[in-house]
Amino acid sequence: MINQKKDNEITIALADDNIFLRNGLISLIEHLGYRVLFGCDNGKELLEMLDSQELPDIILMDINMPEMNGFEATALVKKKYPGIRVIGLSMSDDEQSIIRIMRKGARGYILKDVDPAELRLAFRSVLDGQYYYSQRIYGKADLSAWPPVTMRVGTHVHILTNNELEFLKLASSEFTYREIARQMKVDPSALEEYKESLFRKLQVNDRLGLLIFALSNGVVS
Repeated sequence: MINQKKDNEITIALADDNIFLRNGLISLIEHLGYRVLFGCDNGKELLEMLDSQELPDIILMDINMPEMNGFEATALVKKKYPGIRVIGLSMSDDEQSIIRIMRKGARGYILKDVDPAELRLAFRSVLDGQYYYSQRIYGKADLSAWPPVTMRVGTHVHILTNNELEFLKLASSEFTYREIARQMKVDPSALEEYKESLFRKLQVNDRLGLLIFALSNGVVS
């Protein structure tokens, strides 16, 4: 269901231990017309503030923080406040980190030097029930022509073979491709066949697309 809130009604919280970057993001978010409820240094402080203040619509969650990192905090936020959308935040485009935080419950992932237009797109995408990850990670140059990565529940799963479905589940984990090959007891070269077949059948272009399909369609939780 499309979220009908206007920009100035959408509330944001930030968790990032770099105060200079956090303040810069707060200024950017407020300049875009959103309301920032609070910023904090780590996941532990974030959870304490959620218990005592107005709940935000969206949390921008740094993945690397002291005391409680973004992975742990995201899992706890989604358990206690399932209506809050979490967007992972990092300087790194490491695929394993993106997979990990989205498996913890994040709906998106952006880089810390995010473009204002992309930040707005990320907010709207997750509020509209979609998954989002940075267009630079996705590898597209023209943001204006690039839709957020989104898939609807119930499509295509029935057309997958048992091996493709097993590969999809493992590719949606933090396993490396070498580890996946060991789990499936196949030669690593066989994974290329499964991967290319899934890309074609599911109309995705990379491993993160596979993850989002798997999450959207209940293949993984």
